[in-house]
Order: sequence, then C-alpha cells, then structure tokens
Amino acid sequence: MAGEKTTGKAALVSKQDGRKTGIVRAARDSGGLQNAESLLRRSNRALKTISGCNRALSRAGDEFELLRDVCRIIVEQGGYRLVWVGYAGQDRKKSVRPVAWFGYEEGYLQKAGIVWSDTVKGRGPTGTCIRTAAPVVARNIMADPAFAAWRVDAVKRGYGSSIALPLRVDGQTIGALNLYAAEPDAFDQEEESLLADLAADLAYGITALRAKESEGRALAALKESEARFRRLFNSSHDAVFVLRGVDDVGLGRILEVNDMACTDLGFRHGELLKKSFVDLAVGLKPVELAGLVGRLQTESSVLFETDLRSHSGRRIPHEIRIQKYELQGEAAVMAIARDISERRQSEKNLRQAQKMEALGTLAGGIAHDFNNILSAIFGFAELARLEVPRGGEAAKHLDEISNAGKRAADLVRQILTFSRQTEQQRTVLRVQPVIKESLKLLRGTLPTTIEIRQEIDNRCGAILADFTQIHQVIMNLCANSYHAMQAKGGVLTVGLREVEFTGGRRPGQRIKLPAGSYACLSVSDTGHGMDRAIQERIFEPYFTTKKHGVGTGLGLSTVLGIVTTHGGDVTVKSAPGKGARFDVYFPLINRPPAPVRAGLAEEFALPRLTGRVLFVDDEELVLNLAKKTLALTGCQMVGARDGLEALRLFEADPQGFDVVVTDQVMPQMTGTELAGRLLALRPDIPIILITGFGELVTAKQAKAIGIRAFMLKPFSATEIANAIARILGHSKGGGAR
Repeated sequence: MAGEKTTGKAALVSKQDGRKTGIVRAARDSGGLQNAESLLRRSNRALKTISGCNRALSRAGDEFELLRDVCRIIVEQGGYRLVWVGYAGQDRKKSVRPVAWFGYEEGYLQKAGIVWSDTVKGRGPTGTCIRTAAPVVARNIMADPAFAAWRVDAVKRGYGSSIALPLRVDGQTIGALNLYAAEPDAFDQEEESLLADLAADLAYGITALRAKESEGRALAALKESEARFRRLFNSSHDAVFVLRGVDDVGLGRILEVNDMACTDLGFRHGELLKKSFVDLAVGLKPVELAGLVGRLQTESSVLFETDLRSHSGRRIPHEIRIQKYELQGEAAVMAIARDISERRQSEKNLRQAQKMEALGTLAGGIAHDFNNILSAIFGFAELARLEVPRGGEAAKHLDEISNAGKRAADLVRQILTFSRQTEQQRTVLRVQPVIKESLKLLRGTLPTTIEIRQEIDNRCGAILADFTQIHQVIMNLCANSYHAMQAKGGVLTVGLREVEFTGGRRPGQRIKLPAGSYACLSVSDTGHGMDRAIQERIFEPYFTTKKHGVGTGLGLSTVLGIVTTHGGDVTVKSAPGKGARFDVYFPLINRPPAPVRAGLAEEFALPRLTGRVLFVDDEELVLNLAKKTLALTGCQMVGARDGLEALRLFEADPQGFDVVVTDQVMPQMTGTELAGRLLALRPDIPIILITGFGELVTAKQAKAIGIRAFMLKPFSATEIANAIARILGHSKGGGAR
C-alpha cells in the first residue's frame, strides 16, 4: 500500500455471514495483465490490512486496545513508517492527545505538541483534519509549508508523506487516524478513498464500544460498507472469481464472482456459486488446476489460457491469472479472466496473412514462368492462323488452342491477384453495370435449372475500385454458388444495396470496418450450404470441397484478397442444407464515376515494319516467337538471352538499333537495370519493358526511368508487333497475310 501507486478496481469480499473481510482489486492497465503481478501483490497486502482491522473490530472489548491493534495491523500489513491515533482535547489550547501508536516513533509524538486550534501548530495535517472534519494529505513533508513546525524531527525519523483521517462519532470529530509513509507522494486517490473508509469503520468501532450498541446495528453498518466495496468489485471489466484455496478438499469451488463474470458467461450469480472452476474451464481437469494452484507456493502468480464454457455452451477463450491470498485466515485463490476472443482472431488473421504471403511468393514465381509459355502459345497459334485457310478445320483447332490459352491466362490472373502482384487501375466506379455485365455472361453458361435473380438498388453510390477485379469478385462468387447448386439446381440471387456502419466488428467480419457508408454486394444461393468447420477454411488458398479436377481452390481466397486491398471485408452466412450468402462490403466514395469504355476488338493482322530490334528474354520460346513475328513484319531482330549479352551487343553498336524490347525478370541483370545502362549510352533509345507480373515495377515507375512502353505477359504476336509499331511511329494494317 504505502509508496505504491495503482490503477485498478477494488471490492470487498465477504463470506455468507456478511462480515467484511477485505478488498480484491482487479488490475487493468494499458499493457494488459503483464503488471497484474505487482497489483495483485498490493491487493493481497490491502486484503490482509482490511481483514486484520475488521477482525480487531469484531473481537475488541476495549477502546484503546482496539486503537493499538489497528495501528499495529496497518503498520505490519500496510508497510507504513508510523500510524497513530490522536483525540481532540477540549482544553483551552485545544491540544491533540496521542492515545495509540505503532511504528518508528522514537519520542516524536511527545515533542510534537500538536493542537487543533487555528494556530501555527494547529495548521498541520492532524489539526486541520480535526478542525475541518476532512482528510488532509501532506504529499511531501520536506516541501509542505504546513509541516514546517515538525519537519526536522519528521525527517530524522524517515517520514516522507502523511495522511490524517477524521474519526467522527455521533456527528462530532473526536480525533484523527494518522499514517506516515517513508516515500513522498505515497497516497493516490484510490488509496485515500480506501483509507477514509477504514477510518470510518474504525470510528464506528469506537462508537460501538462506547455505546455498547447492539450486534444487529453493527452488522448493518458493516453490510453497508460491504455493499460499497462490492460496487467497486463489480465495476471491473474483467471476470473475477474467488476460488476455494490450496488446502481445501473442494479446491476450485467458486466462492464469489463479480458481475462481469456473470455477464461474460451468461450465468446468474447463484448459478456460478454452485459450480467449480473446472466445470467452466474446457479441458481443465481437477489435477491440472491443483498443479497450477500448487505453483503459487513458489510463484507470486500464474498465467495460463483456457476456454471457459458459457451458459449456452459456447467456448470463449480467456487469459487467466491466478493469485493466492488469505480470506479470513483461510487459503483462497483469486482468478482474473480476460476475454481474448479478439486477440485470438487477430492471431488467426496474422497466420492467414503469413500463409498467403508465402503462397503468394510461390504463386508469383509460377505465374511468371507460365506467362512465358502462354505468350508462346498465343503467338505461335496466331502465326499458324496466318498460314491456314479461314474457316477450315485447322483454323478451328487453332481457335481452340487460343481459347484454352485465354482460360489459362485467366487462371494466371487469379494467381497474380491472389499474390497481390497485379497492377491495379482504380477509378470511381458504379457497381451496377459490372453486375449486369457479369450476369449477362453467366446466363449463357449456367444451366436452365438455375434461376438468376437480381436485387440491385440503382441508388447505391460509387466505389473506388479496379473494374477487372470487381468483375472477378462477382464471377468467382457466382461460380462458387453455381457449383453448390449444380446437382439439383436452385436460385442464384445477386444484390446490391447501400449500408451504414457505426464502427466496430459486425458478426462474421474479419476486420473492424471504420464507420461510414458501404456498398454491400451480396451473392446467395439455395445450394447444399456449409457447416461451421468448412466456413472457417473457405478463404484459405487452394482449399476446396469440390472433387479432384473441379476448381482451383483460389476463387474465394482471390475474392478475399481483392476485397481487403479495396478496404472492404467479406462475411458468409450458411448452414448445411440451407444455402449460403456472401456479403461483400466496399467503402463508398463521394465522387462521380468515370465513364465505362467498351473494349475494342484487336484486328488480327501484323503491321509492316522496318528497322532493327534488340529483343532480350531468357526464355527461348519467347525469343523464337519474337524472331518469327518480326520477320513477318519486315524488320530485323537481334536476340539476347540476358541483360549482360544485350549490353555487349548494344555497346558494340549503340546506333545500330531502332528499339529495345526487354523482359524484366532475367538472370544477372533485370530489365530496368538494363534500361538504365542503355539509356546512359544512348538517351533517345526507345525501350519496351515486358514483365510476367507487376513485380517491383509498375508502368508509372517504368515511365519514370525513361522506358517508353510497358507490357504484361502473356502477349500475342500482334500485340508485340503493334507495340513496336507504335514506338517506331508506324501504323497498323497492311499485314503479312
């Protein structure tokens, strides 16, 4: 108590006979429970002090014996330097007569000459307290001018601060209870309040002894004091349990709980008092609890985690710290239980993020290599189309190859989106047209056994988003619903509405969305539904409930990745046999949407080109495609398999090339590093940078380096030829057909 500052809650703990036994503090601070050990030790000390004083009150038969016992108990249990009681004399000087003391006094009180009149020696803490009937604190005896008359003697005896508390009997202040601590500023507001209550109890004991009042009146006053402390006990934001202690046969039986324990677990107060702690702690056996409590013989407190079972049967994770203390001389255990559901969810989200980061790195590398292969598939299929008659079987086969390549490219885009390695082009976008376009595509692919319904609110505002990615979210969710209804058919409902959040976590959400307006895109189906275990895993990469060969397991993880990068969240509600509903939230933006431009079909023809091209790529297939394509356009190509080879070729003849096309990811030197070296040799050389994914460089960054054009793999023969044509200033058309 003395010299220690605490923040926390305090409460009187009682037995069934109603007698006050002491305080329990439930500590809370900014760092969670890590400081609870010192706070619990302080609580135990306070408990012993109050309990001891109350025992002295209950057994005292003599007023001065009571005062001496109280002084001794406060010094021994509270750690104060000196405690004394002075009575207000009614003589002419209004002197204060010391009647009981304990601690390091050494003649101090005999020399003090304290009075309670409004004079120099009556304006100290004791005299002022008696005169004003209010507590008086000298926070620093060395500096307090009111203590000047006693400072020298006080300092010699090691007094640093003091508090005087009035003793009031029948409406009159009969004296003061005085406590001296070794440290300056030893009394905080809570300490003062508790000591004031203690002084009030002491005054009541004096009154009882003097008036020989009945036991019933004394009990009523103690019950009132107990209620006062119970209000503090119940104000804790953590669940607090008082358990039967170490040496009892019924170890762990609940003796007392606060209101938060009832609220947290959904039990009534009386219901919890009939239980043992092991009835609540999931998987905690009596022998294990005994082991934890046994550690308190050598440890001041023990921290562990377990799930507590609520009245409804729900398991709620808690962090629990136990501390032993005495309750009326008997061993007891106090357990402070903090709900850590949010922390567990945060840890789970972190593990998910780490898993996605690791898989994303792997996926990005795979996608890079796959895009090189797809570029060759697209390019050579186009070149073959130039050599076969239109409408023939061979042309149809080549079309199928191209279509398969497009499906593979879509899969690569999903992988890149999942690994967060695609460059986004966000604009102010209305979601309604994206939904309608997606449903238009779906109608041609879904069987007639599945009915599509729309519940689109045209008043819903715009969002800041990437058109392609929002389209992908809708298509992936609808595809997921289609697979759930594939066997028996059903109803697919796609909706859009505007919602308002006041902040905090909504049921099923993974993150706390800030307060504000959101567009809620909903996709629901009447399929087979999911149980809780599946719902916990559906957003994991590569997790799928479909049979082998159906789906990639990336659809919903891609959805989650897109939505979270847009500042939103996804919730799911489902049950076996009752379908599923996904709600996707995007923050609304208060700006007019940009016009949506329709895509223009590329003309399948190669441009006529002249000039010399340095083409750099470590993939042999890509070099062969470029060489054959550019030969058909009429220009000359020189190939290089890495940046160092390209640099040697360029240094040998800087003016011999009209344009340089380079891949970004290559051994020994990246494309941007090569571009910097080439531009240093010839600042006007046009450079086209090609990348399999947006790793470490974007179109904006490439332009800042001095690169003229930026392309993403996979690309077709016409795309690369037309890109070179634009750089060289040639027009399309007149192709080699």
